[in-house]
Amino acid sequence: MKKIIIAVLAVAAMVACSKEQTVVAPKGDAIGFSTFVENSTRATDITTANIADFGVYGTVAKGGNSALIFNNTKVSGSKDAGYTYSPAQYWIAAAEYDFLAFAPYTNAKWTYAPLETNAQVAQNGTFSFNNETAAADQDVVYAYTTKTTEATLTAENTQAVAFTFKHILSKVAFSFTNTFTDGNTTLSVYNVKINNTAKTGTMAIADGVDAAWVGADDLVVAFGEQFTDVNKYASAALANGKELKLAHHYVIPAQRAYNITFSVDLYQAGVYLATYNHTINTTIDFAKNGNYVLSVKLAPESIDPANPLFPIEFTVNKVEDWDNYYDVALAAETVATAQELAAAVAEGGDIRLTSDITLSGSELRVAKDKEVYLDLNGNTLTVAALDPIDNYGKMTIANGKVVGGNTENTRRCIYNRGEMVIENMEFVQIWDEFGAAINNEGKMTINNTTVDAVRYAVWSSGANAETIINSGTFSNETDMNLPVYAVVAYEGAKMTINGGTFISDHGCVCACDGSQVLINGGTFTCTNEFSTGSDWVFAGGDGSNAMNNDGSLIKYDESECVINGNILNNGCVVAF
Repeated sequence: MKKIIIAVLAVAAMVACSKEQTVVAPKGDAIGFSTFVENSTRATDITTANIADFGVYGTVAKGGNSALIFNNTKVSGSKDAGYTYSPAQYWIAAAEYDFLAFAPYTNAKWTYAPLETNAQVAQNGTFSFNNETAAADQDVVYAYTTKTTEATLTAENTQAVAFTFKHILSKVAFSFTNTFTDGNTTLSVYNVKINNTAKTGTMAIADGVDAAWVGADDLVVAFGEQFTDVNKYASAALANGKELKLAHHYVIPAQRAYNITFSVDLYQAGVYLATYNHTINTTIDFAKNGNYVLSVKLAPESIDPANPLFPIEFTVNKVEDWDNYYDVALAAETVATAQELAAAVAEGGDIRLTSDITLSGSELRVAKDKEVYLDLNGNTLTVAALDPIDNYGKMTIANGKVVGGNTENTRRCIYNRGEMVIENMEFVQIWDEFGAAINNEGKMTINNTTVDAVRYAVWSSGANAETIINSGTFSNETDMNLPVYAVVAYEGAKMTINGGTFISDHGCVCACDGSQVLINGGTFTCTNEFSTGSDWVFAGGDGSNAMNNDGSLIKYDESECVINGNILNNGCVVAF
């Protein structure tokens, strides 16, 4: 926990320059007064410009005798217009004078008592002040001066007594700053109190010199808006980085362990979330004529008296994989016949079969500027054309079965020259003179698909061909006794195998004529039922490579299954 720290700032006030003013003495050389107040600041303070009245105590001494000629005499007026009192007192030649003055006179919460044992001496006594009845809002100033008159009195040497007043209380204010930086947190500060300032105080005056205050009892001084209920949004709510200054009050100077309390409501995006009530005990030596600002920084680590606030932080646990199946039934056009299917594919869009369909020698062609999502919806599409599904655009085929329809002219099930995704499909090729069940010359991704081919399950050819196989089963079990492979990359094609099951009578993977195959996973089974020269992976000619997922080349031998230098004899099964 980090505690709130109050910074006590003593504000140095500018002392105005005093220009001495000549006051013409009334007829008869009456004693007159003028004023100047040191360290004037706010309009509520007593200042040189606004001091309107003050009480004067004064004695005259000559030849061992003294007289109290001013006993809290009210003097009123202004510095510019001059000050008057009644009845007038007159200067005595070759006499010594002592003058004390206290302001304000009107509604004063102070008293002054000259010493009873020497009632004729004004400059010795006890000054008393009640800050409770003053509601901590009365500024009090004090002045003392002496004068010895000449043997001969003139208008020039009997000018007005010039008082320079000084403040004898302490002026205290609060400043609260919202140091949150999130741009979203607003604070409301209220019920700000110093709970144990001195209620009353006395100050001895000895030969006109004021001694230290002696305070008594406790007084609660409240600053700013005072709410009895929490969760009140103060009129001067604090946004991030803003400062709230509460108007000052006056306290009797004393060094004490002060008990300070205040409440803070926290809002985020304008919504109230919490209230924090603070109690701070701190020792401060308030001095006479001291102007203090108690500065409080409200930070995330200190706003809660019990626990700091911690920033919200984020991390990434994982990003879940996409689901393999997306139901687009609501957006799909449903078809039930070969004619409807052909028209829908030619137009493009989402298409969903509602029954098995047989294409009689016709061809489904996706144009270069079209995009088709063909959902077989668990149905079977029987095909008989040379290239029954021919894609030049963007196509996804999913959720069903494609079966070759006869043994005369069906070569491939799918021919892709654009971009294609195959998901949750089954392909059955029943006759093939030279082709593959799936032929790719573009970009193709295969997920969770079973291919039962005659010779080649997947044939990818050409420098623009990229094939990614993530999962499924790819086999070419046949009695043709020919050198065939489950999947082939040919003439510069690229193929990545991330998983799946690959079964072949001869070989599982072939990379030929400058092609590259990267194997990251899968299960590979070579039955070698019809060929004595089978190999698990064949990479032949023109820089073709078949690689492990660590980047190392997979070695091959025309008569043996070889992986990472380990010879696996005929009938081998290799699993990553």
